[in-house]
Amino acid sequence: MNDQIKLISEEEICFLKRYFNESKFGSRTSLIYQGQIPTAAYILLSGTIDIKSSNNDVLLNLKEKILIGFHEINQNLKFKYTVDIYPESVVLILNRSRIEEITCLYLKNKLPTHFRTYQLIHETCLNDMKVPS
Repeated sequence: MNDQIKLISEEEICFLKRYFNESKFGSRTSLIYQGQIPTAAYILLSGTIDIKSSNNDVLLNLKEKILIGFHEINQNLKFKYTVDIYPESVVLILNRSRIEEITCLYLKNKLPTHFRTYQLIHETCLNDMKVPS
C-alpha cells in the first residue's frame, strides 16, 4: 500500500492549489474503485477517507495531507483497494492531463524543483507516461 499513499507537505499543497481544482464532497462517495485504473490522483485537504478491502473492511482511515492514486495513474495500474471519501471532505484533484502539462513545465525548468511532488512526477511520469512536447 506504500506506493498508493504518500504524505504531502503544506508547502507542496499550497503550490499545487495554483494548478489543480479543489472539490468538496456532500455525501459519502467512492473516489477510486478496486480494480480501476484511476483517472486522477487526489490530495486530501480536509476530512477523511477510508481504504477498503474487497469485502468492504476498512483497512485504513486517513486524514489530511495525503496523496493517493498518483503512482497508479502514472503507471496505468489498477488500484488494489476501494477509496471512500466522507461527507464534507475536500480534495485537490490531480487529473492526468494537468499532470502532463505540469511535467512539461517541470522539464522546461519553469517550476521549482525542490518540491518532492515534482521529483515524483519526474521519476514516474517521464519514463512511463507520454509527455507532450
